[in-house]
Amino acid sequence: MNIKSPRNSIAFSTTLFPMEESFVLDFFSSLDKQSFSSFDLIILNDGFGCLDNYRALYPRLNIVELNYSDTPSRNREYSINYIKESGYEAVIFGDSDDKFDSNRISKSLELLKDYDVVVNDVSLFNTDKIFSTKYMSNRMDNNMMVDLNYIRDKNIMGLSNTAVKLSVIDNVEFNEDLVAWDWYFFSNLLQNNIKAIFTSDVVTFYRQHQLNIAGLGIFSEDSIKKTLSVKRKHYKLMSAFDSYYDKLFQENECVFDLIKDTNRLKQLLLKNQESLTFPLWWELIV
Repeated sequence: MNIKSPRNSIAFSTTLFPMEESFVLDFFSSLDKQSFSSFDLIILNDGFGCLDNYRALYPRLNIVELNYSDTPSRNREYSINYIKESGYEAVIFGDSDDKFDSNRISKSLELLKDYDVVVNDVSLFNTDKIFSTKYMSNRMDNNMMVDLNYIRDKNIMGLSNTAVKLSVIDNVEFNEDLVAWDWYFFSNLLQNNIKAIFTSDVVTFYRQHQLNIAGLGIFSEDSIKKTLSVKRKHYKLMSAFDSYYDKLFQENECVFDLIKDTNRLKQLLLKNQESLTFPLWWELIV
């Protein structure tokens, strides 16, 4: 890993991969409009192509390009470790198919003076419109503290709505086929009793499209199967650190067996559609 001295003490981290150009332009434009501009934009280029046009369009952004291509989880591992080893003080995470409020970085840094992790709200949108504003505020209060218990069986902490002090991050190592690497990453951080806070004063505009691994707010038979599969991997890995996850793993396996019966799967789908309002990532009532 070729480490360069950072120009700024704050890093904004993303991964770029082939996608619609309009998504990328939205992403860059929202960063170019940030009220706080003294940050380095760390881009892991996973087969996206040349960035010269974007450097020319957005000269205010100090782009640090990492050319690396592996599994999605390994890519995130490489990027986080690069940022940690480079000596940055804080990192703000953001997906390259999303966009952000102009105060995303400034408000995150303000809160990081007193907390170790900041989680901000998300508004769901697609090409046509924003269809759910401040989605997480339907379940969470502004300035609510977040602990491990809150995210044991679901997640609110993604790599597009979080900011972290680098002092609380050790060297990161992700299983190569891990899907919910963000859930695993923040679950491990919260095991160390760090202080995490939720804010609705900042919004990530979370784009809903076909390539999203984890959408929000929609249940289907396929999404239930996907959720159970993600939980199987997550609980198994987390059980190495916390025996409580053994219990969650066994319960999840029982549900897997249950939905082999098509009628039971349909019943579970109906139960969640009727009972779970504003579901969070990987959340399921069983």
